[in-house]
Amino acid sequence: MEYREKFIKDKIEKIKEMTRPVDARPLMKFMLESGGKLSEGEKKEFLSKLNEGFDEAGKLFLDRCFTEGVMLEKEYLEIKEKYCLEDTDFGVVLQAYFLKKDGVLNLEEKAVIATMPHSNIFKCRDFILKRFGVVVLSAEECIKVMYEELVKKGMK
Repeated sequence: MEYREKFIKDKIEKIKEMTRPVDARPLMKFMLESGGKLSEGEKKEFLSKLNEGFDEAGKLFLDRCFTEGVMLEKEYLEIKEKYCLEDTDFGVVLQAYFLKKDGVLNLEEKAVIATMPHSNIFKCRDFILKRFGVVVLSAEECIKVMYEELVKKGMK
């Protein structure tokens, strides 16, 4: 294998390892149990660290996107400007895309992101679906779809 190909393959594997999904239940449990007990400063620090993690993940997913040629950086910058996106916004889309592509999410259909209708990701959801095969729904739409699935399966 040529040096450049090996470098790219190793870089992608490193990004995959750094962005592998983790079980969020311990974090959710911590937030629920300690949310009201933290001081304002502690809450601010906690949210800051959480946002730093999201920022870093977004940058890693973008790096992988450009490295694999899923999208050119120029195209991303145009989309970012057109829809007023942040790297973290687009990182969520790329996370769903890559988790499905890599087979981490065993989905027969499309990956779904739930967000708020006023968010920038929601505003460009047609583009995201067409370009990445990732469905962006409002939280309300997502709940409706989940309910309909439960009804179909006779669980409700």
